[in-house]
Amino acid sequence: ARPRTDGSVPNGEACKTKRTSASIDDVIKSLVEWLCAQ
Repeated sequence: ARPRTDGSVPNGEACKTKRTSASIDDVIKSLVEWLCAQ
């Protein structure tokens, strides 16, 4: 569960944060797959 910051940051910041979170999720997913493949 991520802390919600709706309305407390400009839209541009919110989008950037969302995009960063998504790429972090992708990295974690890739890491898990890599670890499972070991």
